[in-house]
Amino acid sequence: MAQDGAFDEDWFELFGARGDGRGLDEPRRLAVQLGTARSRHVDGSCDVAQGLTRVSAHAQGPREHERRSDEKHDRCVLEVAATYAPFASVGARTGARRQDGRDLENAVRNALAPALMAERYPRALIKIHVLVTCDDGGATSAAINAAGLALVDAGIFLRGVVAAARVGAPVAATTLVDPNRAEARHGVALDLACLPCFGEVLWTDLTGERPLQPDAYDSLIARALDAAAKVGE
Repeated sequence: MAQDGAFDEDWFELFGARGDGRGLDEPRRLAVQLGTARSRHVDGSCDVAQGLTRVSAHAQGPREHERRSDEKHDRCVLEVAATYAPFASVGARTGARRQDGRDLENAVRNALAPALMAERYPRALIKIHVLVTCDDGGATSAAINAAGLALVDAGIFLRGVVAAARVGAPVAATTLVDPNRAEARHGVALDLACLPCFGEVLWTDLTGERPLQPDAYDSLIARALDAAAKVGE
């Protein structure tokens, strides 16, 4: 087994399992709790735990804008704020992306905006706040799932429930569903959000250290879509 916890082909061929005992297509245990926070400042909330990864999301709205100049006359505005707890990282920091929340904010916004029925809330503001308290890989997909369900809990109209998943290819010709932080340290990883009820891909994000051939990318998309559909079940 690789010393840093990364995927080891020889280990898998010998024992038929990844370092944490899972098969190639086996995700970590997923736990979801709705309505975990209620106050005059929170209209919907959701906590998601996937393996060691922990994410909380709160939704507010629809509300009036503080400034009329920020309004959209024919739709609402979706604002996303995301933060990582100082102790969120599991294992060594890779430094590939700063954990300042900006990448996560963009990911959550871009994944949820196509599913939001924004025309139902003209001139309104909907806010989402995401907090990652532990990141052992897959925090982006977990955040999208938590934020989408927080909107559902708040009664916000969506085209469907958004589901997100991550797949990784640490070595050529090997695809892992829901790689943890150590497994995703090498090769490439793909996050995908979709509407399972329509089989519609809403957003994707590919990261990694090596280029992919078009057929390999299509294969990752298919595996991620399948994994996300199972999350949506």
